[in-house]
Amino acid sequence: NFKNFFKYILHECNSCHGRTHFVSSTEATEEKNKVDHPVFPEGVPLLLTADQEIRMFEKKALVLASKYHYLFPNSSDRFLHPHLLGFNMVSKYFLSAADEQSNESFYNDHLHNMLSEILPDELLGDWVESGHLKEDNLKLLWSCFTEDAAFESCLGVIVKKWALLPSSNPKLLFSTRSPVLPMVEPLKESPDYQSFNNVVDTLSIMGMPFLEQWFPRAAHRFCPQTDQRSKVLLNLVNLHQKSPVKSSAEHVKILLHYFRLIDFQKEPQCVQLLRSLPFFQDAFGNWCEISTKTAYILSEDIELEGIDLCLKDHNAILLTRRNTQENIQPSTIGMKEIKPEEFYIIHIFSSFSSLNEDQRYKHLRYIRDHLYYKCCDAVENSKPGEITTAHTFIDRLKTLRCLGPNNNLKMISDFCDHSNKLFDISKEMFSLLPEYFRGKEELKWLEFFKKVGLKMGLTERDFMQLVQKISNGQCDIQVMEASALLLNSFFLNCEVFSHEFRQKISMLPFVPVKALNRLTWIAPAFNAPHRLQTGQEIIEMAPLRGSYYGSKEELIWTVMPALSLPSVSPKILKQLGVVTEPSIDKIIKNITSISKSPLSNRALFDRASLDTAVPVGGTDLIKVMVSTFEFIKSHMNKSNPAFLTILSSVTCIPVYAQTQHGTTTAVLIKPSEVVANDEAGLYYPFIHCLPHSLYPYLDTVLQCIGVKKDVEPSHMRTVLEMVYKQSEQLHLDINTKKTVHSSLRTLCTLLKKMKGTDIPRLAPLYLPDQSGKLCQSTSLVYCD
Repeated sequence: NFKNFFKYILHECNSCHGRTHFVSSTEATEEKNKVDHPVFPEGVPLLLTADQEIRMFEKKALVLASKYHYLFPNSSDRFLHPHLLGFNMVSKYFLSAADEQSNESFYNDHLHNMLSEILPDELLGDWVESGHLKEDNLKLLWSCFTEDAAFESCLGVIVKKWALLPSSNPKLLFSTRSPVLPMVEPLKESPDYQSFNNVVDTLSIMGMPFLEQWFPRAAHRFCPQTDQRSKVLLNLVNLHQKSPVKSSAEHVKILLHYFRLIDFQKEPQCVQLLRSLPFFQDAFGNWCEISTKTAYILSEDIELEGIDLCLKDHNAILLTRRNTQENIQPSTIGMKEIKPEEFYIIHIFSSFSSLNEDQRYKHLRYIRDHLYYKCCDAVENSKPGEITTAHTFIDRLKTLRCLGPNNNLKMISDFCDHSNKLFDISKEMFSLLPEYFRGKEELKWLEFFKKVGLKMGLTERDFMQLVQKISNGQCDIQVMEASALLLNSFFLNCEVFSHEFRQKISMLPFVPVKALNRLTWIAPAFNAPHRLQTGQEIIEMAPLRGSYYGSKEELIWTVMPALSLPSVSPKILKQLGVVTEPSIDKIIKNITSISKSPLSNRALFDRASLDTAVPVGGTDLIKVMVSTFEFIKSHMNKSNPAFLTILSSVTCIPVYAQTQHGTTTAVLIKPSEVVANDEAGLYYPFIHCLPHSLYPYLDTVLQCIGVKKDVEPSHMRTVLEMVYKQSEQLHLDINTKKTVHSSLRTLCTLLKKMKGTDIPRLAPLYLPDQSGKLCQSTSLVYCD
């Protein structure tokens, strides 16, 4: 009945709208006298609400004109009766979001209580399981929200307050407050459907929620859509933060290809969002995010052992080029492309001590095989004065503490070439390369380490210390071997050492004296200035300066030490004071020393034995003197031969004596007791024939020291004097008497041939008396 009455009232109002203010009102518009729907005066009881109550029309509208009043049974007093919905009435009597009132205020004032009465409180969360609201009820609600103007105007507020956005998988309800929102799948009739199909499938596998298919399009604006890449990216990042997503190469490839179309310059926040996803595969094959780290992409592969420790120290990550370079430019998302040598400089070298021994070994091997020589070429090809990464890399490598135990890493330059035996002399002084650098690749390692500072030889300080250790017998190897090694090194590098250092070394007794057993049977060798006892062995050592080096040791062995040295230039030897050509005075001193040997005993002519014969390996005395006279002869023109007169009274002429066993031995006698004539054999053993091997020196050296070619009165005087001294005032035996008589006859004969002025002084002269005994001539009287 009220409906019919209301219809009648409206009809009357419409028919007389221009004449009665009680019924209608005119609103000014651009068209004159345009009449709006009837406006009822306030206080007229004609407003029928859904709860069957007639209410007053009021200026402040409190009633909704909506066909969805049945969804809100507890708020029927706020809805117009459905029978009146078909009539035209001024909208001011019904609730709507006015321009001057925000949607949120309108919602809070009029809609919130309505929804609170029909929706469970659980829906006020960010997201809930869909079981809290039946799907049919949800569909009806969304029909209300999208078809009713009042609800539609506040739809953004509603979906923000209430979790009313349904996802299909998983079955959840979301509010727009949720960081993760269900995505909108592209429609099959959409032209982008095919291109986005893989993206949707990939996101779904990763756990991305998608809106139910029945969801009204009008509400799609609240959810990310596939063509809204930046929103999808943000949604995916939030999903990952809520529950980490799992990556695979195929999925990452699809998504990076999809996200690459984002304009990262206009939307710089997307760079950090993309870096927050585990879409980046590190060098170890792990998928990870790089939001808080410095990300590097190497231009080529490197050794990965222990890299994680180095990166951790610098909060950095090393990425593979796969799945990144192909789909998105690394620099676009803040990744740095870096060369291996740069990476080593920045990260690995500074954390090298954190690596274990095996890891350090592998990195050094990689540097050896792939980086070092390449950097050397780069340095060689660089411009003068230019400092390149290659320069820095090589410099850092040379100062890198990379060898040795973990608690005592040292630079390569602190270690020595283990193949150089020099460093075995004193192991406490040097650090040898660790064992694991030896073996199959030993030559490769040595070549590499030599170029980056491995100690190959000795410094002057090292050398000096080793010399002292050798002199003190504090070697880890045999002294003789140590000395030989040190000498070889010294002469090899002599020109590198300073002059002052060479002079110091030349005066230190660290060189073993050459053993001259072939000569010491004749006379003892020169006493070396330093004697070192090692066990039961005594090693004589001498300095280079003042020692002899050459093949003629028989010229000087009693007056200076002889050395065995490696081949070296005479110029160097001269600078070091090594004697390579002895002086004449040294040779004369050597002859004098020899003359004091047991072989100068004339008694050997009577009782020579095997003890005085040349031993096995010994040098014959006559050969020694031949060599000596030969040297003197070749140098006589350089000196005044008068210096040789000192030898005239020295037993320096070797002659032969028969041993008891029929062999011969050499005996030293004075030059005045030798004649270069076989006639001298008549006066044996007082006068001797000059050995034929000494004849070449008769006219030079031997003549100067008193050796004669023929028997002279002086020889006879010598015979008589020797017999006198030998007889010791005793009677002479028959043979000696014969020698005396022969000597006297020869003496008389020689004197008769001489002129008065040529007669030599013969005193003291010994002659036989009547009894046959020899007496000094001045004590005898001639009896005629």
